[in-house]
Amino acid sequence: MEPATPKPFLNRPQMAGLAGLLLAALTLALLPTCELVRTVHFAQPLEFYVLSDHQSAATPLPYRDATGEIHGFRSEQPGLTLTRVQDVQFEIQSMPVLSRGRSVGKQAHRFARLTLLRRDQKRLETFTSAAVGSIMLVRMGGQDVAMPFITAPHTGREFVISGPDNPDTQLAMQTLLASLPAPGGKLGDK
Repeated sequence: MEPATPKPFLNRPQMAGLAGLLLAALTLALLPTCELVRTVHFAQPLEFYVLSDHQSAATPLPYRDATGEIHGFRSEQPGLTLTRVQDVQFEIQSMPVLSRGRSVGKQAHRFARLTLLRRDQKRLETFTSAAVGSIMLVRMGGQDVAMPFITAPHTGREFVISGPDNPDTQLAMQTLLASLPAPGGKLGDK
């Protein structure tokens, strides 16, 4: 009698199905990291601070505006740092000028729209949740780029830096633009 030939554990259709299932599982496992491939990496990190009304051990540094007036106190280290975003878009829009509730003209405003990574969206939401009712200072390379009052936690995917088209806003936009990769350069950080 001849020895019986061993039967394969899986037949060909079953092996093809298993291979497809493994490929799908691998794709789903790697999908969250794909977002990082298409990011814009800042040369200087975007730093977020919460200004306090009182000087303390946690907030020892006075924050002075361009006129030298003290507006609050900040910590030595930022509470949140962003080194990359999904995308950055710059634009100028004509916005109405209001006086006594009526539009009396238009003024140019500059906008930088930063599309946040999912992980940073959650981090910014947590950071702003603890700081509702405070002023948030946003800096890059030692320059102030925004100083919004936090009325509610930031929950959107987009973080907008904006202001009237004046020298302060122009400097903030130039600071952001200078931190981006050169045109034709590498936009992603792998």
